[in-house]
Amino acid sequence: FKRIKSQEERIVENDCQALKEQNFLLFDIERLQNSLSDRNQLEQLCKAQKEEIDELEKIRQEKEVAEETLTQAKLELSNFMSINGDLKEKNESFTREKEASMHREIELKTQIEELTT
Repeated sequence: FKRIKSQEERIVENDCQALKEQNFLLFDIERLQNSLSDRNQLEQLCKAQKEEIDELEKIRQEKEVAEETLTQAKLELSNFMSINGDLKEKNESFTREKEASMHREIELKTQIEELTT
């Protein structure tokens, strides 16, 4: 009878040891699952940050192109203003020449009339 009791005690001890090991394994599984969940969250965060970085890079490139376009437009505007200034001066010069020519024509007509009368 002692032998049976001793065997039963060993079986109970083995069962207890197995339950302890099972608890440790369940704890490890839960810890690993939490780690995996944390890893997945980090991956999602990294993916979101990469998308934001890509969007910012796209905006930076668009800004760079816009700045180059603005610089070119300013240069062209400056050139057009210079050309416009030159054309204004030429127009004023032609207007003065036209007025002088009209006065000279009137003088010549007056002289012709005086000569013919």
